[in-house]
Amino acid sequence: RDESGKDSPIWIFLIGWDKGTGIGVDTDYQLRGDLNALLAVVGVHNIHIVFLSASASGLAPSTIAACKYRIVGRCSMDDSTSIIETRQGAMSYEMSTGWMFIKRENEVTRDKLYISEVTREITASEVTIMD
Repeated sequence: RDESGKDSPIWIFLIGWDKGTGIGVDTDYQLRGDLNALLAVVGVHNIHIVFLSASASGLAPSTIAACKYRIVGRCSMDDSTSIIETRQGAMSYEMSTGWMFIKRENEVTRDKLYISEVTREITASEVTIMD
């Protein structure tokens, strides 16, 4: 990216990554270290990696700590404590849709979390983005 002069953002969304061999299953510490090192430098190149996970179990604290933003919503007390280091994400609030909690630079903020059912049938399991 440096040599090409491109600075448009690249977004990479990883779903189910924590269940893959080497990360969440049969941990490969070299792979986990390489992932954490990658997370430390990709932002400089305007590359953003978004990890989506249903639970923090199996995730290394070092990988969680390497993320600039950490977001939880309606999760268990253990997951909330692991990801944003507070139990707020597991607290019961009087709101039909709920809240999400975002941790950035050691500060936790709260925002609205909208939940709706998907009524359309999913037509593809992959998304291709053309430049």
